[in-house]
Amino acid sequence: MNKIFDMTNQDYHKTPEISSSNLKDLLVSPLYFKTRKNTENKSTPAMKLGTAVHSAILEPENFYRDIETMPTFKGTGSVKKKAEWKEENKGKTIITAEQNETVLGISQSFNKKPELKELFSGGAAEVSIFWDDWKVRPDYLKDDLVVDLKTTSKPLNEFNKSCANYMYDLSAWFYCYGADCNNYKFVVVEVNPPYDFVIFTPDAEFMAAGKEKALKAMDIYEQCKKYDTWPGVDIEQNLSLPSWYIGG
Repeated sequence: MNKIFDMTNQDYHKTPEISSSNLKDLLVSPLYFKTRKNTENKSTPAMKLGTAVHSAILEPENFYRDIETMPTFKGTGSVKKKAEWKEENKGKTIITAEQNETVLGISQSFNKKPELKELFSGGAAEVSIFWDDWKVRPDYLKDDLVVDLKTTSKPLNEFNKSCANYMYDLSAWFYCYGADCNNYKFVVVEVNPPYDFVIFTPDAEFMAAGKEKALKAMDIYEQCKKYDTWPGVDIEQNLSLPSWYIGG
């Protein structure tokens, strides 16, 4: 296992090893994984806001190095000025003035909560970890604990739905496995006022479900790599309703 403490997020994503997001793509299909792996992902407004929040909380000393707020360009020559400004700030995450206000509100809320300040102290942020064909980059790593900072536009009591939709259970187990840790916590913050936080601790069932998914995806990758075959989804499939709908 190789831990790198000073690798940028951009450089981490350029490395060829397989991440937890890649494992989720493999569970769709190997062809889907292969296509996504070879396609540059475009950053959405929600992703840019999440990046800015991570920077403000986890690495505040680097916020103005990595994040820039888009100014207003008006009048004659505004198009040229905007293009020049974008070129000058190439490589940074560009957020809107409204998003910057959100980041400020979240930072102020964070600073009022001693439990959070204690949780994000005594460890290291954004550690890049590599082993064999795999990689993880925990938001915060300390002792025997991985801390994962998440933003949400949904009510905090619906975070378990997001976990199911985005397979956060897979991520949690895979990150613990890669970081050689036994404990995992999600710190979830609203991106709307009052910018409240909740610290969630996954239970054993949550982690076991993640382990099952991750090991399945890792096995799919190993088999596809061995025979250099990357099939798509089955063309004929049965369709059933989700259990939450049937039980509702």
